[in-house]
Amino acid sequence: MTALDSLNTTLTEVEDRLFAMLSTRERTTLRDLLGWVATSDADYAC
Repeated sequence: MTALDSLNTTLTEVEDRLFAMLSTRERTTLRDLLGWVATSDADYAC
């Protein structure tokens, strides 16, 4: 496992814990926001 893999795993664990602490409505809002940001980044990358 490289350092990058390790960091990625850590970030995934943090994200999982964060989602576990949020209510369902907050999770949906956060997922929508993250999805929008990812889509925006992809659009700008063109």
